[in-house]
Amino acid sequence: MRMVWNLVGLLLVGIGTAGIFIPGLPATVFFILALYSFTKGANEKWRQRLLNHKVVGSTLRHWEEHRSISRRIKWISCICIILSCGFSAFVIPPIWVKLVVIALGAFGVWYILSRRTTEDLESTETVGEFEGQAA
Repeated sequence: MRMVWNLVGLLLVGIGTAGIFIPGLPATVFFILALYSFTKGANEKWRQRLLNHKVVGSTLRHWEEHRSISRRIKWISCICIILSCGFSAFVIPPIWVKLVVIALGAFGVWYILSRRTTEDLESTETVGEFEGQAA
């Protein structure tokens, strides 16, 4: 089973890498899923490679430690979801498919906005450090 998890992880890294270059294909979600797969597959080497990656590493570390998303990533993600779902709803003929696309997009935006914001956590930690020093 470990081999299956590791193969799935490598596949997800490939899709996530493609998502960096293909507009409309999310990258971060696939890297988070790859991180989970490598954890289940006990592949610490690849897990650490993702966590230390210069492009996606900090985002993955924040997600793993705090389940938080940076404000910048939230904005980009929500705008991309709104644009892609809006375009899809405009060009897809059946009304029921339009409604499904809009509902899924709304759920995606809600989910992203309901996660903690990384910068808010960092400012809270800094304030806590100063309060501890003053006491």
